[in-house]
Amino acid sequence: MRAKGMSIVGQRDNNEDSFIVDQQENIFAVADGMGGHNAGEVASRLAVNTVGEYLRGKACAANPFKKMEQAIRDANLKVYNQAQSNVNQRGMGTTLTILWVIDNTAYIANVGDSRAYLLRKNKLVLLTSDHSLVQELLNNGNITENEASRHPKRNILTRAVGTQDHIEADFIDLRLKKGDFLLLCTDGLSNTVPMGEMEKILSDSGSVEKGCLNLIKTAESMGSEDNVTAVLVYND
Repeated sequence: MRAKGMSIVGQRDNNEDSFIVDQQENIFAVADGMGGHNAGEVASRLAVNTVGEYLRGKACAANPFKKMEQAIRDANLKVYNQAQSNVNQRGMGTTLTILWVIDNTAYIANVGDSRAYLLRKNKLVLLTSDHSLVQELLNNGNITENEASRHPKRNILTRAVGTQDHIEADFIDLRLKKGDFLLLCTDGLSNTVPMGEMEKILSDSGSVEKGCLNLIKTAESMGSEDNVTAVLVYND
C-alpha cells in the first residue's frame, strides 16, 4: 500500500486537525478538534495518537472492530479526562475517522463528520455517515442536499470524541481491490470541494502524493474557511 497525509491551517489561526499515517501497520486516521485555548488541537492529537498506540501490533487480532472500538473508547476517555482536569480545555472534543487495513480488507470507524471515501474504477463513493445535525435533517427528509451544503448549523455535531465519558462509533468493512483509493478527510475538504470535483482529482492523480496535494490545493483555492486535512491510501 502507498499512503500520503497532508494538513494545512487554511484561514484559521491554528490547526486543530491531526492525522496519522502508519504504513508499516496500515493504520490511518484523521481528527478535527474543537474547543477554545488551542484545546481542539490537543483533543485531535490525543485521539489519533491514542488510536495509533493501541492498534499497533494487533493486526492478527480475531476481531479488528473490537480492537478499534476499544481504541476509540481509550481515546474518548483520555480526551474527556484531560478536559475535566483543565478548565481551559473543558468541553473540548474531536471527530475521529480511522482506517485499518488487514489482509486486503479495510476496516473503518468514525465518530463525527470527518469522512472516508472509496475511489474504485474512477467512481467516488462516500463510505461513512456524518454524525451531525444537518445529516439528521437530511435523513428525516427535512432538508435537501443543496440546503445541507449551505445550512447555517452544518458544523453542529451529534457525536464527538471526548465530550462525554462514553461514545458510540459506526463501523464498516470492505474487501479491497487492486487500484482502489481510500480517502480520509476533515470537513475543511468535504464541505468545500464537491464530490464530483474530488472524483476527478483522484481519477487524474496517478499517485497518492499528487492526489493529496491537489485535493488540499483545490480546497484552499475554493476558499475553505477551515483547516484542511486529507489522508490518501492506494491499494497497489
